[in-house]
Amino acid sequence: NYVRVQELLFQKNRVIGVCVKDEITGNETDLFARVVVNATGVWADQLHSSKYNGPHIRPLRGSHLVFPFWKLPVSQAVTLRHPADKRPVFVFPWEGATIVGTTDLDHGEPLNSEPRISFPEIEYLLDIVRYQFPSVELERSDILSTFAGVRPVIGGSKKRPSSEKRDHSIWEQDGMISVSGGKLTTFRLIAQDVLRVAAPLIPSVEERGTPDPPFNKRKGDELPPISLNHFLRRRLEGRYGSHVMHIMQTEMNEDLERIPGTNTLWAEVRWGAREEGIMHLDDLLLRRTRIGILLEKGGTGYLDRIRDICRQELGWDLKRWEAEAASYKKLWEECYSLP
Repeated sequence: NYVRVQELLFQKNRVIGVCVKDEITGNETDLFARVVVNATGVWADQLHSSKYNGPHIRPLRGSHLVFPFWKLPVSQAVTLRHPADKRPVFVFPWEGATIVGTTDLDHGEPLNSEPRISFPEIEYLLDIVRYQFPSVELERSDILSTFAGVRPVIGGSKKRPSSEKRDHSIWEQDGMISVSGGKLTTFRLIAQDVLRVAAPLIPSVEERGTPDPPFNKRKGDELPPISLNHFLRRRLEGRYGSHVMHIMQTEMNEDLERIPGTNTLWAEVRWGAREEGIMHLDDLLLRRTRIGILLEKGGTGYLDRIRDICRQELGWDLKRWEAEAASYKKLWEECYSLP
């Protein structure tokens, strides 16, 4: 998403829209709505033009280590208690690799900068794995990559970050409804609560008695006859839903190969480039797919093949590709490698 809210638009001291800027083209436009919902995460308490009267957002960083699955082979999620502070830490299989996380620290860095793991966080996570799985003998050199995110926690009176509640909060100011806090797993409940607050302002919206399934079911006979094992077929169906048949209908048989060290097919990279709004290479490798996190050195060993896909699907010439590749490598080294 490369659209930034520049300012709120007011009429009679009420928010009636936003001025947004396309950071790719530089174009600005005004958008108007009967209800403006501010769901901007850790920025939720900053998007106000008048004196702010909502809750304090406490940005907390959570960081993770990524290991090759063969180095730390766990078949399911394992919950551990860190010997230093008794916090829960999870070890779980993910997309062909193994993840260890997370940490929970106040994030004092600029929110507009990409978050990254710190040296103490690496040692903290390595300590718990070494404590629980001493025979594995994990070292820093075994780490494939790292990644970090910033949680929008509603700040309370707790000193320790891990003691703060993870409840979401909804508040209204100047006619704008804001929501922050909560957890990803409660996304549907959060959305329902926001709509209940907004409902008086949108008479045409009615709450349904029985929630509809949030995802469309795919008919079982739609998937083309391809030579994928049951796990990969189920993974594709779960990830792409009704789009899976379009992803698999590729004229390039090599696209149906799995990228070594991951559960990702080359066809997914091509689909992401073609259909999922790629502006920069890091969109494709870190967000639409996760191969930049799952592969050694961010997948730079496969850049020749990725270049061919991007040139075919995105129309990038050699000059554009070289600029994108250089920018991606710099970002990966700064934010996804070891500090």
